[in-house]
Amino acid sequence: MILGQPLCLCESSQITTSEERTVRHFHFTAWPDHGVPQGTEFLIHFRGLVRDHIQTEGTGAPTVVHCSAGVGRTGTLIALDVFLQQLEKEKAVGINSFVHKMRQSRPLMVQTESQYVFLHQCIMDSLQQNKMTEDNIYENADMIYENATVLREFNRNA
Repeated sequence: MILGQPLCLCESSQITTSEERTVRHFHFTAWPDHGVPQGTEFLIHFRGLVRDHIQTEGTGAPTVVHCSAGVGRTGTLIALDVFLQQLEKEKAVGINSFVHKMRQSRPLMVQTESQYVFLHQCIMDSLQQNKMTEDNIYENADMIYENATVLREFNRNA
């Protein structure tokens, strides 16, 4: 059960040299290792908060994304961010090819099948949320939705 918002935002400053740095730490707490969050809404919102911060701070502030192993949840969040930016610009995404490209640099990015399906569901929900739906964005959207529904049912019964 999720109580409250599944994220934590911490800001800290530390002076260890003559240079002061502020670190803003976004921590998404409702995502089990090797699994997926219960729904897409909070992760899409979380990604928006992080993206807003990145755009406000500009390119001078580095962004680090990490989970316990640095592949499953990390890869899923990075891919979601890239895809939502790509949808805004190009109105299309290539999920399979991008995940493959990420795995060439870091094996196991988007580690599990459920994370891969969840990524598709996030894109679908984001499209519906933003009313950006165009007929040709997904050729197999119905099949992806059916697979996501079956996977959710399987996980509930497991």
